[in-house]
Amino acid sequence: MTAKRLDHDTRRLLLVEAACEIIGELGLHGFRLRDVAQAAGVSQPLVSHHFRTREEIIEAAFDYANELSHRTISERAAEKASAYDKILIWLLGMLDDDPVLMISHKMWYELWFNGTRSEAHIEVACAGQNLWLSAIEELIESAQRSGAILAEEPAKDLAMICSATVDGLQPAIRYNFLANDAARELVIKATSAILKPREGESQVTA
Repeated sequence: MTAKRLDHDTRRLLLVEAACEIIGELGLHGFRLRDVAQAAGVSQPLVSHHFRTREEIIEAAFDYANELSHRTISERAAEKASAYDKILIWLLGMLDDDPVLMISHKMWYELWFNGTRSEAHIEVACAGQNLWLSAIEELIESAQRSGAILAEEPAKDLAMICSATVDGLQPAIRYNFLANDAARELVIKATSAILKPREGESQVTA
């Protein structure tokens, strides 16, 4: 039986997914197009047909992982009735060990700490960070308007502070100095101190 020929977009997606897998396993320093080809079951020239350079597929992989995690967290947050709990879901998502979110976590770590620091890498990382912060900022603004939180500082500043709190725990988690459950508890406590939720507002636990 002749194998079904994949269309351009489907093939490109498979290559991006393979790139995410390779970067997660080997890191950026060990990332090679030949490994993507092997993981996807195609030739290296085919990979180069879809992505002209190594940097191009790295950027595509990061965009894909970030979009996937953004969609996953958005769906989870939508299930929460409390405006404050929606914020917590976004922040705790940065620590989640869900396989879908772990792809994004690994990509973020590699890009921030092991990337080439090229303008392209920086641009992609900043775009992803701004997308994440904007979502949290909008939720904080909504919670302030409804009275769900009492913090009066600008939502943009509060979003940055909350996000930085989670980011600050990442090295300790990565090197097993801090357990993930303990980190989640710290994020919940810190977010409460920063945003000052109305009594009885939250149902989210570590």
